[in-house]
Amino acid sequence: MTTYPPHNDWRIRINGNEHGVPHVHVEFRDGSRVSVSIETP
Repeated sequence: MTTYPPHNDWRIRINGNEHGVPHVHVEFRDGSRVSVSIETP
């Protein structure tokens, strides 16, 4: 897992295959989080 330094009120965390599917989390200061899976055709 790679975590980039926070920018204002959010940060990006990149997960490889830790949970079976490569994905990215965008985490916000208020605790909310968006997850996006990384897929190739």
